[in-house]
Amino acid sequence: MMSAFFHIVPSATPLVARAIRALCFAFCAALVTACGSGGGGSSSGGGGSGGSAAVAPVIVAQPSPQSVKDSQSASFSVTAVGSAPLTYQWQRSGTAIAGATSATYTIPVAQLSDNGASFTVTVSNPAGSAQSAPATLAVTPVAPSLANNVPTTVSVVLGQTATFAVTASGSLPLTFQWRRGGVPIAGANSSGYTTPATTFSDNGAVFDVVVANVAGSITSAPFTLNVTPAPTAVAITTQPLSQTIAVGDPVTFTVTASGTGPITYQWLRDGTAIAGAQASSYTIPSTAQSDSGRQFSVRAVNPLGFATSTPALLTVTSRPSVAILAGDIGGPGDRDGTGRAAAFNAPAGLAVDNAGNLYVGDFGNHLLRKVAPTGVVTTVAGSAGVAGSTDGLGGAVRFNFLHAVATDAAGNAYVADSGNNIIRKVTPGGTVTTLAGTAGVVGSADGTGAAASFSFPTGIATDAAGNVYVADFANNTIRKISPAGVVTTLAGTAGGPGYADGTGPAAKFNMPSGLSTDSAGNVYVADSTNQVIRKITPAGVVTTYAGVPGTRGAADGAAASASFNDPIALATDAAGNVYVADFTNNTVRQITPSGTVSTVAGTAGLSGPIDGVGSGARFAGPVAIAVDASGVVFVADSSNSAIRRIDTNAVVTTFAGSPSLTGAIDATGRDARFTRPRGTATDGAGNVYVADSGNHLIRKVTPGGVTTTLAGLAGTPGTTDGPAATARFNTPIAVAVDASGTVYVADFVNSTIRKITSAGVVSTLAGTAGSRGAVNGTGAAASFNGPIALAVDGVGNVYVADSGNQLIRRITPAGVVSTYAGIANQAGSADGPAGSATFRGPSGVAVDAAGNVYVGDSGNSTIRKIDTTLAVSTIAGSVGNPGSIDGIGTAALLNNPTGVVADTSGNVYVVDSGNGTVRKITAGVVTTVVGVADGRIGILTGALPGRLAFPFQIAIDAAGTLFVTGANAVLRLILQ
Repeated sequence: MMSAFFHIVPSATPLVARAIRALCFAFCAALVTACGSGGGGSSSGGGGSGGSAAVAPVIVAQPSPQSVKDSQSASFSVTAVGSAPLTYQWQRSGTAIAGATSATYTIPVAQLSDNGASFTVTVSNPAGSAQSAPATLAVTPVAPSLANNVPTTVSVVLGQTATFAVTASGSLPLTFQWRRGGVPIAGANSSGYTTPATTFSDNGAVFDVVVANVAGSITSAPFTLNVTPAPTAVAITTQPLSQTIAVGDPVTFTVTASGTGPITYQWLRDGTAIAGAQASSYTIPSTAQSDSGRQFSVRAVNPLGFATSTPALLTVTSRPSVAILAGDIGGPGDRDGTGRAAAFNAPAGLAVDNAGNLYVGDFGNHLLRKVAPTGVVTTVAGSAGVAGSTDGLGGAVRFNFLHAVATDAAGNAYVADSGNNIIRKVTPGGTVTTLAGTAGVVGSADGTGAAASFSFPTGIATDAAGNVYVADFANNTIRKISPAGVVTTLAGTAGGPGYADGTGPAAKFNMPSGLSTDSAGNVYVADSTNQVIRKITPAGVVTTYAGVPGTRGAADGAAASASFNDPIALATDAAGNVYVADFTNNTVRQITPSGTVSTVAGTAGLSGPIDGVGSGARFAGPVAIAVDASGVVFVADSSNSAIRRIDTNAVVTTFAGSPSLTGAIDATGRDARFTRPRGTATDGAGNVYVADSGNHLIRKVTPGGVTTTLAGLAGTPGTTDGPAATARFNTPIAVAVDASGTVYVADFVNSTIRKITSAGVVSTLAGTAGSRGAVNGTGAAASFNGPIALAVDGVGNVYVADSGNQLIRRITPAGVVSTYAGIANQAGSADGPAGSATFRGPSGVAVDAAGNVYVGDSGNSTIRKIDTTLAVSTIAGSVGNPGSIDGIGTAALLNNPTGVVADTSGNVYVVDSGNGTVRKITAGVVTTVVGVADGRIGILTGALPGRLAFPFQIAIDAAGTLFVTGANAVLRLILQ
């Protein structure tokens, strides 16, 4: 039996075989002993009782080497045999591991520091111990990974910080590097990054983080930063305007409010809520005399609070008067007033004094204006529309196209009086003196006071020491005037333009336009034609501060690579930021002290008068810029005839003045919009028809001021006949209406006469689109050249002022075209038989009840009459002698008369366009009935005489009410 036992293990490994043999021998010995004692009694020969021997441990399976990744678990195991009990003690590199006392030892989380560690185990029992062979642990690093690694947008309110964070895993140590736009951010080396307080320039910035360890790296998905304006309480940004309206006319009050929406409105009449008046505007369709003296205000409410506007006073006048029927009357003017009630004419200079007053160089009006922080506009010095060079006080002063304004710490204002080539000083009390230069003297001489000379100075700035700096535009130099009036040339050399950095005369400029200074005494120059911003140190060292010389563009970014498009004016704030009026881009730019250029407001290539936030706002020819102590930026928006305000959240509002609002909006009263309305006509029901030339539309305005589109598609020129909605016109410039309600249109660019039936069907009555000429004939066989005015008589004949041909034409109801008066393409002023008479640019035509035709002979500044015998005579004005004198016949003077109309009593009314007036001719006597011919511009409604702005054509209704177009509005003139 024993031999059989050993026979079964030869194939075992030697070590295992030895262990089994040892166990077997021990087993057999124990068995023999047991058998001896079990046989009963003792053996005299064998002696003693016998016993078993303990077997020392033998390791039959060694622990195996392990290979795991960082942070995984690793287990080592051993198999041993021997007498029980067996005990175990694991060692790491020969040192016992506390608690590791079983046949298996597990490391729950392996670390990179465990790599290469050697593990052994000692197995023990009372008979001895056995030491295992070493097992090595290999730990490999794990490359970084990111949880939820998807593109993310983080939105914060302007001025707050933004925080980005990632959750990363992988072998330690992990390193982090945050980037903005791919550029590492210094010190941003943790799993999260918090930005500094955000500005609008941070909007759209892209951030990511690179996570790395010894096994590699990973870049996070992008974090996009969205910066939004801070929630703000409601505020009234445009107050409702006090208005003067003729009794029976509609009136609309409008308010503009800013703040976090939604915003609701409630209008008040003398402090009492008006039922249903809960929009941003409130209209009284027909004013009554009892409305006069009432005050209208509005309460605007949003979730953060409410604001109540200042009250607007309604004055209702008895007739006669000038009132707005439809459209907007914004645009150039010289009115003092509050906010949008004021008017400017191409404002070109701005400066802010220490009290927050804004001084405006009102270029087109030859005025120095002041806007208080409350928006109240007053005239400091000058006389509107009157140029000169007189020093003095208030209205006695004369300027000649003052271009730029600066203020000093003492409250004095300095003016670049460009047309006079002098620099003027205005004290806080309004006294104007000439600081340097001599009016009318052009030059580049340095010297003291009047001994110095300039050549069209356009930019001006002051420093803390009281020095005045001048951008001497035509000399291509920067001049300096000391407090004592000593003029020196700081940089550049008078003469031709150029571009060179350098010191003093070594530098070159190309039409420098605007200046600003900083607290260190540096002067910044808008070097307009070079398309760069230059910097001049107090020592006269000139360097290029921003922009690429000679390169037009709108690129933001690093100053050296940014681009501008005719930068024209500069302002510097207390923090050293330089603001740029980027004229041709119609934007306001900012250059930080660190040299980063950004666009604060406006969008390059887009213009208009739109208020809004940042890039949503629109400007038209920003030519001057100023910044107050709180960081609010003001812009002289020249082509919009307004002063715009940009707050620290980049919210743009119209601070003073009223831009001319164009468009093609059908609405009531002032809410309607036109674009260059020209011709007008009325029907028997009192409707007014308007040739809306800029929109390529024919519009209709009811007596209540409701505007609708009669025919055409806004902004789409064409030649299509057919239903009104699909018909197309190309700059329609005049209209006439017959007794049946048919509307006739002078389609100027198409050189055709069109017809709109009362059913709304458009057809071409005479001429062929695109075919210019002076051919008589029927319908399409005839030709015209720039037909500019129309009239229709009682039997349906249409008379045409064919301006380009110097003719008056007639079209019968059958479409037969003939020359009624004049000689084709022969300009002149000859009276006599119609066939031998001559005209010069006839722009108006009318016919009276007796069949006499009246012609506004614009180029001759006369009114001509073609009587029923076809004899032409001059009934008013003096040929080639424009003016504005009332009188009899040719003793009266007119200036570019464009529109004429006759009433049922034989009176003739004339739009005297060059004078901005309406004249009346009765039995040869010429009088001025509306407007004042004093060189001032702008519309003034209310009691006569009122004021008109660029009136063009005129119509009359059965009640004798006149209608004229001007400043994108239709005005109603009531004379009695």
